[in-house]
Amino acid sequence: MTVAVIAAGAPLVVVGQLDTGGLIGANLIAVRALLPFTRFMHLLAAFEKADESLAAAQRFAAVPVEPADGTQLPVFRGGLELCDLSYQGPEYPTPLFAGLSLSLEPGGVGAVTGRNGSGKSSLIRVIVGLLEPSAGKVLVDGGDLRQIDLAWWRHQVMYLPQELNFLDGSIRDNLLAARPEIDDAQIRACLDRAGILSFIDGHPDGLDLLLVGGGRNLAPGLRRRLGLARALAVDGSLVVFDEPTEGLDRQGAEVVYALLIDLARSGRTILVVTHDAAIQRGAQAVLDMDTLVRESA
Repeated sequence: MTVAVIAAGAPLVVVGQLDTGGLIGANLIAVRALLPFTRFMHLLAAFEKADESLAAAQRFAAVPVEPADGTQLPVFRGGLELCDLSYQGPEYPTPLFAGLSLSLEPGGVGAVTGRNGSGKSSLIRVIVGLLEPSAGKVLVDGGDLRQIDLAWWRHQVMYLPQELNFLDGSIRDNLLAARPEIDDAQIRACLDRAGILSFIDGHPDGLDLLLVGGGRNLAPGLRRRLGLARALAVDGSLVVFDEPTEGLDRQGAEVVYALLIDLARSGRTILVVTHDAAIQRGAQAVLDMDTLVRESA
């Protein structure tokens, strides 16, 4: 407003229709006139920030409390069973899904499909232990996930979320966060299997390449491949991928297909959320969030 008053008044001062004192006075009046409005805008911004904080607190409250005395299985073989599972988040008036059941023996391959908003990603987050089911159970090798040490559990699961986020640190830092004991040779092996090693080697910083903004400085396809590499670094018995081919070109999709085949041959249990028909055809069971579980031929 000060700029506008001066811009309008300066020509009048130049032609003598307004003196400098009058211009200053007009500016002060304008500032005082706008003061209540300015205070209102500041108050509105404060309310918006309060709403954001409340929403963040609600999201945090939805994350399961990790039991301090949870069980760690001596060996996790990869058995996964969903028993009449339901989930209703605090922001939803009705359950996202209800009564879902699926059983995968160690080394089994399953796929999850369904329309957008059917709860596929929420189901995956329940399995990983990031959300708690409203009803039903997740059994891992026959044990109730609610009784399992979740910190231990997440080191058994090679998890690729649909919405990727990375630490603001180096490529190396991000894979070490998934599995602190791995060395550079193992990191490079994970990057190679994910089809991103040639890009890293071609960059002057190599493994020291910094990610910023949660990895937003990488192209979407590279971010997804890096997410795959981070999941591989965990080297667990259960593979849980959420839309692994999303945003990838044909070459990138072929990398994912080859990787899933390799993981299946190594005896990992695999559950993939996907709309990719090629991946669905390779599954022993398909959980359709819109209908029922059907066994593949």
